[in-house]
Order: sequence, then C-alpha cells, then structure tokens
Amino acid sequence: MSHWGLSEILVVLIAALIFFGPRRLPEIGRALGSSIREFRDSFQGGAGATPPAQPNAPSAPSHEDAKGEETRG
Repeated sequence: MSHWGLSEILVVLIAALIFFGPRRLPEIGRALGSSIREFRDSFQGGAGATPPAQPNAPSAPSHEDAKGEETRG
C-alpha cells in the first residue's frame, strides 16, 4: 500500500489548480463532496435523505375547492 505524504498531496493540489483554475476548483470540490455524501447515504439506507415524491398520490382539496362546492350545491 502506498502512503500519501504532504509533498504528494501538495503536488496533486497544485496540478489540479493549474489544470482546472481557481474558478472551477470550488465547484468541483462541492460536486465531489455532494457525490460522496449521496454515495454514503445510499449505503446507509438514506437516513438523512428526503423521501422520493409519489407522482400518483391524490392531492388534498384546497380551501378554495371547499368553497366552490358549497356555492354550487
């Protein structure tokens, strides 16, 4: 197994800074962090994730619908 020291990490960070530039590097870091977070949540059962939306679920009648039904009858 290889052990990454400080000099190897600095070389990788400097190469990434040169290759991607100072503007894109924070965006890439955020995207990588959210990807890792989603990957971990998928293995843990998604305890912190929001439940998926149910497209066929009936919607509750709104207050305006209740008024409209009273005046029609």
